[in-house]
Amino acid sequence: GCLLMPAAAGMARSKGAPLPTSEEHAIPDEPIPLLPFLAVCVTTLSQMFSFFMIFPFVPDMVEGFGVAERDVGFKAGLVASAAALASLPAGPFWGHVSDRVGRRPVLALGLVSAMATNVAFGLATTLETALVLRFLGGLLNPAGSVTVAALRDITTPRNRTKGISYHATIAGLGMLLGPMAGGILAKPADTLPGVFGGTAFERHPYLLPCVAGAVLCALGLALLMGLPGGAAAQPVPA
Repeated sequence: GCLLMPAAAGMARSKGAPLPTSEEHAIPDEPIPLLPFLAVCVTTLSQMFSFFMIFPFVPDMVEGFGVAERDVGFKAGLVASAAALASLPAGPFWGHVSDRVGRRPVLALGLVSAMATNVAFGLATTLETALVLRFLGGLLNPAGSVTVAALRDITTPRNRTKGISYHATIAGLGMLLGPMAGGILAKPADTLPGVFGGTAFERHPYLLPCVAGAVLCALGLALLMGLPGGAAAQPVPA
């Protein structure tokens, strides 16, 4: 009798109203706050751009420092990976700090430091300087962990999946645009001597892509500073 009751109930339901569809169970959509989301995305874009932009030109840069040809690959790898190495302990640390003081000041610090280290890296004239600057750039970069936390703060269960997917796309765009810009903008005096010849961009042939990265960071900073006090500035309860 007990075994027949669920079956009978199922038969009755099948003869009555149809089963609920997936659309009926779906969580209603909710728009993502545009300005906070744009600030988080541009911050991520600038950081990904800044990290990946050096890859096309770093071997030539290292060779220009006077490194022996047989050591160029190894030394270029050190420079390219220094920021990632520094970000390993920095990510959890900045995430903890942002829980205490808010997302916005921590992200702002990261963008300001990225602007400074980008330009200084483009002006570097020794291998040691380049290594230190890339390491500092990674150490002072909270974007990896804090932008994800800020994204959680400005979204709800109704739009978080959409926000995460869009944010991941923006990160991928930064990985794409960074190397493209690094390859195109390096050594501008060779490609456009009438414009860049005799300027600082000829004396420092890798400065222009670094300046482009700094400008993108400045844009992110402007968007971040334009937020109202509560938006993406303090963690919110779940």
